Amino acid sequence: MDFTCGSLASNLGSCTDKPSMGLAPIALIGNKAQILTSPYSTTDMLVTDLTMVGAYKFYEVFARPNKPFDEFKISAEEKTYGKTFKREVTLILKGLTPTSVKHVNNLSKGEFVLIFKQKGVSDSSKYPILGIETSLTGATFEWNQAEGAWTCVLSEDMLDVPALFLYKTSVADTDLLVEGLTA
Repeated sequence: MDFTCGSLASNLGSCTDKPSMGLAPIALIGNKAQILTSPYSTTDMLVTDLTMVGAYKFYEVFARPNKPFDEFKISAEEKTYGKTFKREVTLILKGLTPTSVKHVNNLSKGEFVLIFKQKGVSDSSKYPILGIETSLTGATFEWNQAEGAWTCVLSEDMLDVPALFLYKTSVADTDLLVEGLTA
């Protein structure tokens, strides 16, 4: 029996799905308090729009070149009435400077939304989004002398679904929405 494409695997679609190419080395982060609306459905796992307050924009965050967002984790925890999910991502802030310390301080106190882009994806799963269902908040912050950088872990927990995706009405419309968040 071929365990790779057995009955369970074929029911999950993993026999026909293209292999993941990973996440792009740039993500977008925004202050959740500046998002006016963000309708989402836990049935189809889609966030269908983001409306910002005023002229507020998202900022680009970059991954280490050799490890683009390799520390993005999704896990499940058993609770009394079923499972809940937790998502966390590690961001690296270079340098021990007044600017980096200011960013660490802001990350430690705020609530955020983070949008990734999956490489090689051209469907509704192109843009995984964190911080919509509950807020993405600072969990741990550590200065790493050897790397000369801050390691900042942001997380959200007590989630109903393992992942949500930003998708307007088409991939082209979603691309325009994402581009508009930083313009």
